[in-house]
Amino acid sequence: MAEERNTQDLLVASFKSLMMKIPFKKITIKKITDGAGVIRPTFYNYFSDKFMIFEQILDQELFKTLYSLVEINMVTEIIPVIFAYFNKNKDFYKKAFNIEGQPNFISILSDKIETFAIYLLQELPLQDEEAIQTLGMENVAKFYTNGLVQVLYHYCHNLNDDYDIDFYIHAYTYLASHSLTDIFEIPLE
Repeated sequence: MAEERNTQDLLVASFKSLMMKIPFKKITIKKITDGAGVIRPTFYNYFSDKFMIFEQILDQELFKTLYSLVEINMVTEIIPVIFAYFNKNKDFYKKAFNIEGQPNFISILSDKIETFAIYLLQELPLQDEEAIQTLGMENVAKFYTNGLVQVLYHYCHNLNDDYDIDFYIHAYTYLASHSLTDIFEIPLE
């Protein structure tokens, strides 16, 4: 088992290294396996394609922690942990967000976040269960997923040092917790 994990880790590390050096389209399975020091067929023992490596990275480096936060009742830390993770890996994810075509990183990340959001809706007490059930958990999860993915994309592409990670955490939290009409400054009559 440890040897399997080590080989998979080597493949992931090779992929991450290649992502930082060359465009995603030029990353081949052969380049990944050469970087990991294994033969090409070994790749398929762990992944069906190079997109699946993104799933592995997200599962091991981010979502494992997020699910643990729910288990220990620290749900208020979820958004800060997500942003801290993307901050730590900003250069890598800036490149990942720019992958075009289907599948792409945005669709993989969206699926992961949506699945996690549905898990939260099922596991945590709801303030308005009837509204969530009426709208459908999948629709509610998609709503929050789309917003979070867009803010993460913007954060990874931010070139303005005036806006740090705390700004983006606050911005996302504010937008996610307010309706569209709440954000307008409407003069009182």
